[in-house]
Parts: sequence; C-alpha cells; structure tokens
Amino acid sequence: MKNITRVSIIGGVVIFLLLFGISQYKYIKIKASPVYMTMHKSDTGVMTIGGMASDKAKIDSFKKGLEEDKYLNYLEASYSYKKQGDYQNAVIQAEKALELAKSRGDHWMVRTELAELYEQIGKYDLALKQYDVIIPIQEEALASALKTTYKLEISRREKLVNDLKESRKRIKSKLGTDTL
Repeated sequence: MKNITRVSIIGGVVIFLLLFGISQYKYIKIKASPVYMTMHKSDTGVMTIGGMASDKAKIDSFKKGLEEDKYLNYLEASYSYKKQGDYQNAVIQAEKALELAKSRGDHWMVRTELAELYEQIGKYDLALKQYDVIIPIQEEALASALKTTYKLEISRREKLVNDLKESRKRIKSKLGTDTL
C-alpha cells in the first residue's frame, strides 16, 4: 500500500512538473517571440525588423519611415539600372532620389552617384555641377572633423575630399578635350 501511495505521489508530482514546465515554456516562447516583424529587401540584402510589445511604437514609427522614404526605392532602382548598364534610366531614378534627399539634408551621397552616372552618359557639365555642390559640403565636414581628435574620421574625410576632387579633375579634363 505504501508503494502504491509513493508511486501515485511521485507520478502526480512528475505530471505536475511536466505540465507546469510546458506552460512556462509556452509563456516564455510567446513572450520572447516578436510581436511585429517586417522586411526591407534590396539588391544588397534584406533587413528584418522585429520587436516586443514594448517596442511596437518604435517599430511602427521605423516602418512608417521606411514606407515614406521613397528615395531609398529610387536609389535601389538607380543601382539596379546601373548594374544592367542602363545609365539613362539610372539617371532618371537618381534624379528623383535627389529631389527627395534634398529635404532630408543627406543629398551628397545621391549627388555623388548622380555625378558618376552623368559621367557614364557623357554629360560632363552636369557631373561637374554635382561635384561643385558636393566638394564644399565635404570640405566643411573635414573642417569640423579637424576640430576633433578623431584621427579615423579626419583621414576618412580627407580621403573623401581628395577622391571627389580627383573625380572632378578627371571630368574637367574630359570636358576640355570634348569641346575642342
């Protein structure tokens, strides 16, 4: 009789622990899984965004920003056309991206891409205009970097300014030989 009681008690405890463990596992798994998830696909990869219930407002805001930020879509289309060798359509998409990027204040990267595309299609005067806007912006950023002690930032900005000036110089020489 004692053995049956002991086995019943041990069996009851095991079943209780098993059921309790399963319920806790489900609770933890549900709590730990993202409440929200979205993906943003580009030619270079996929960005996945997810979060917990407490992050939902932040994630919704970020998603809204991605959806409203159409200039990324224009840039992706521009890169895609460029990769295919269709520079005319790449320029059209980059110009659309530039119009949207101007309001954001980060138009120098779009302008750099646009200058390279203008060079590809032989519109050297338009490429020069882009560099004439980009170079002063980067020189100002270099001057700000020189006020800091971040050597990596200073060297990066110096290289960027020098590369932009070299590109402008190369295009200027093409423009000079094409107009003679």
